[in-house]
Amino acid sequence: MLGSKVYEEVIKPNLEEIAEWALLGWSYNRMAHELGIATSSFCACANDKGKHALQKALAQENFRTRNVEDSLYSSAIGYWRTISRGIKCKRVFYDDKERRCEQEEIKFVEEEVWFPADTMAIKFYLINRNPLRWKEKVEDTGVTTELLSSVDKIVVEIKNKADSVGLKNNSGHGKDIDAGEGNDDEVTI
Repeated sequence: MLGSKVYEEVIKPNLEEIAEWALLGWSYNRMAHELGIATSSFCACANDKGKHALQKALAQENFRTRNVEDSLYSSAIGYWRTISRGIKCKRVFYDDKERRCEQEEIKFVEEEVWFPADTMAIKFYLINRNPLRWKEKVEDTGVTTELLSSVDKIVVEIKNKADSVGLKNNSGHGKDIDAGEGNDDEVTI
């Protein structure tokens, strides 16, 4: 009974505004907040089969969205369209005095035209359909940078330890270690 009261007193008088909000893509939560009612009450009325006027107002958004989706898909794959073109036609005739006369007129003819796929539409469609697979830019989350920074620090530590115990590094500087020298230093990382 409460749903009927909310519908009659709040929703029904504001059906035009609700239709506009639906066209703007507002959520049920935002519409309910704007009307000053609970979201659950608004959803209950929207899902009630007896509230045809509200369902019709809310369906306008779905219809427009579907049309835009269909247009985007058609642009992404290419399509045939019948268009009407004006063609200038000359008509040559002779008047009563046997003078040559020309008369131009425009006739409209229908023509099938192929509109090729639009690469921007393809890109937009794929990125939004499957963003993980088709994203344009790989985002650096900082993990790679941190990992490289850590590796650089470890390499510097190893070089410093090697130099402090006299190990020969790849550049040829430092001393060679002979096992018989009795060098008991350990290199730890």
